[in-house]
Amino acid sequence: MFLTDGGSENVNTNVSTLLESYNTITHRVTQRDVVFSNSMIEAFNKVLKHQFLYPRKISNRTTLEKVMTEVIPIYNNERPQLKLAGNTPNGIFISSQIHFGNTLMVLEHKKHLELLKTNKIYVRYVYKTSSIIEN
Repeated sequence: MFLTDGGSENVNTNVSTLLESYNTITHRVTQRDVVFSNSMIEAFNKVLKHQFLYPRKISNRTTLEKVMTEVIPIYNNERPQLKLAGNTPNGIFISSQIHFGNTLMVLEHKKHLELLKTNKIYVRYVYKTSSIIEN
């Protein structure tokens, strides 16, 4: 089952045609076909699409399956979630939570590095000393 909200990115000819081509996936729309809220999975879908799928060239199902096999463990084990107080989903599930302050520091460093990269300044990040060294 493919469960979405009624947004135009989910309810359109392209999505319908794709789902019909698999013959095994039923599209259900929250607030119409399903009575419970689906906001948490919609937040996940948005992150998945914008951070992991849209930046890549995915032209077929095989490529999509390969990418999903790669990105789901990253989402579950490496990507801190602000709604989980800086923990990962698996960190919460197995109760190996981390201190939010440390996560925030790492996120700020990553953000700084991305800004430097977009400004064409190439850097090497040394995590042990928390310093940035220009190459």
